[in-house]
Amino acid sequence: MKAVSEQSGTGHPSTGRRLSIAAALVAAAVSLTSCAVGQHAATAIDRPAIAGTSGVVGSISLQNVSIQAPSISGRETGTKFYATGDDAPMSLTIINNGHTADTLTSVTSAGFTSWAVVDTTLVGKPITAGATTEVIDANESLALGVGDLGVGTGSSASTLVLRGLTAAAKSLYPGTTIDVTFTFATAGSVTLHVPVDLSKSPTTGSIAPISGGEAGA
Repeated sequence: MKAVSEQSGTGHPSTGRRLSIAAALVAAAVSLTSCAVGQHAATAIDRPAIAGTSGVVGSISLQNVSIQAPSISGRETGTKFYATGDDAPMSLTIINNGHTADTLTSVTSAGFTSWAVVDTTLVGKPITAGATTEVIDANESLALGVGDLGVGTGSSASTLVLRGLTAAAKSLYPGTTIDVTFTFATAGSVTLHVPVDLSKSPTTGSIAPISGGEAGA
C-alpha cells in the first residue's frame, strides 16, 4: 500500500505541471492576441496617407517636408490641385544639430517663382511680402506650417510658402512630388523630392491624370 501511495503522490504533481503549462500557453496566446489588437487599433489613428520627406546637409536636418494639400481661397469648394500662379504652403521642421546658428537663405524650385516665410494666418490669402531668410539657432529646431506641435503647444506661428506655380509646371496634384532645394548659409544646399499631401476629405480630392488632359478637365 505504501508503494501505491508513493506512485499516487508522484502522479498528481505531474498532472498539475501539465495543467500549469497548458494554462501558461493559453495565457501567452491571449497576451499575444491582445498585443496584436492593440497594435491594430493604433494604426487606426488618423494619419497622413503620404509621409513627408526628410534630408540632411551639414549640421542641418529637414524632417517631414511636404507641400500642404491644395485649398485655395476664393476657388470652388473642394479644390483639387494647384494651378498656374497659385501659392503652395509647406510643412516642415528644420533642426540645427550644430554648435552655431545657421540661416536658411534660399528655397528654390523650377515649379515656383519665389518663396517667403509668412504669418500662418495669411496662408490662403494673397501674399505680397514675407521673410526670405530664417535663422535656426544652435541645437534648436524650427517648425514651419506644422498644424500640431504637440499637446498644448498649438500650431506653427509661421509657414514657408512656395509662391507662383509656373505655367511650365502645369497643375500640381496631391500625391505628386516636386524638387525643392533648400540652401543654408553655412551647411550648404540639399534638394528634396517633396510630396504634395492628400486632402483630409478624400471625396473632394483628386489625383493627377494618367496621361494628357488638363486639371479639372
